[in-house]
Amino acid sequence: MLRGTLPCVGCGYELSGLSVRGRCPECGLAVRATILYVVDPQADAFRPMRRPRLTAWAVTIWPAAALIAVLASWSPRLADLYDLFFISPSPLPSDVGWTPAAAFLVSGLAACALIRPVPETTRRKAIAGAVGCLLYVPLIAVVWWLHTTYDPIRPAPYTIQALADGERLLLRFLLSACGVAILLCLRPNARLLVARSLVLRTGRVDRQTIMATVAAIGLTVVGDLLRLMALGLPRAHGDFLDLLGVMLVMIGSLLVTLAVAGAVLDSWRIRRAILIPSPSLRQLLRE
Repeated sequence: MLRGTLPCVGCGYELSGLSVRGRCPECGLAVRATILYVVDPQADAFRPMRRPRLTAWAVTIWPAAALIAVLASWSPRLADLYDLFFISPSPLPSDVGWTPAAAFLVSGLAACALIRPVPETTRRKAIAGAVGCLLYVPLIAVVWWLHTTYDPIRPAPYTIQALADGERLLLRFLLSACGVAILLCLRPNARLLVARSLVLRTGRVDRQTIMATVAAIGLTVVGDLLRLMALGLPRAHGDFLDLLGVMLVMIGSLLVTLAVAGAVLDSWRIRRAILIPSPSLRQLLRE
């Protein structure tokens, strides 16, 4: 016999008190089907978290704030593209100021919850998580410099200039390196939280992996490298290589944006798994 709360996955009818060999009185779905869908066979192996609510909110804010920073960084580039084709002023702000840096600051503070998110976090993973959080400092510094000091005096880096700006490319390389290092350092601890989500661990829903985000950042790095190589070539060859680099940067940036948006959706699933973990079979069966 079932105990506790167990809604039917077909219609939501409460199955508590029924036999595991029975069927839902409303839709006729076998109780076994709901058990197989809801019960987590590894639930008893997970140790209770010390601060589940704080961790749940932090894991949600971490990608959400990063998405705000990424979207804010898109605004000047879209404004440049609008000004290239239209005479009227762009409706999007071309100067986002401190917004991306502030959003990354919030994301970095939330990432601190990933230093030791679960009791089974090893010392090595905790140290890697702390390093990842510290790397937010140079990341925020570069983003601040790009959007508050560099871009206002040298606007439209992808539409006005025939070739790339070497100094700006170096800043972008540093930005990409920090982003990749942060993701790789926090990835092991983030996977520990993903393991607590039954739907993510079993592949029931599509999810954007951290390694895919790293690959998207790598694509932008390749584009920046092509633009840097174009600086030393004759004008005819340099223009083609620079255009190819710009296309790779745009495609990679779009993929990074989609990856971060996917991470926001995943974080809500992880948050629910932390606050309302899937029950084990032992918890559902009566003595």
